[in-house]
Amino acid sequence: MPTRRVHDYRLCKIINYVPNQNIDKKFNYYFNSQIYIFNTKNKKYDILDLPSQIISYIDISNEWLLGKFYNQSNLSKITCEIMRKIYDNKINATLIRRLYATYLRSLNLNAHEWNLQANKMGHSLLENIKYSSI
Repeated sequence: MPTRRVHDYRLCKIINYVPNQNIDKKFNYYFNSQIYIFNTKNKKYDILDLPSQIISYIDISNEWLLGKFYNQSNLSKITCEIMRKIYDNKINATLIRRLYATYLRSLNLNAHEWNLQANKMGHSLLENIKYSSI
């Protein structure tokens, strides 16, 4: 699953219908195994298909995908704490995105596929190349 900015998930509400053009675009929305991205840094609308392994962890009785609304700095701290508990290392959300970009580069994708994956991460192919390192 392409990694997105923490911002994209913290502003994600759970709804019970496919969002239409009249929906409040200050938020992103989860419905039926998909996240509809409206509010993101690059301002590009997107739909993310979530893997089945993640779906069972989503409590659709909540208003927010992450259980409640978090401000940016608190969510970044929580992300680092979780990674430290799992991996016993300091890993932040940006590093996770860099690792995924590096993984994409190692796949030797053609330009079209690499560009699609970069867009799913919420940035351009050029930015994806800058994020990645071999």
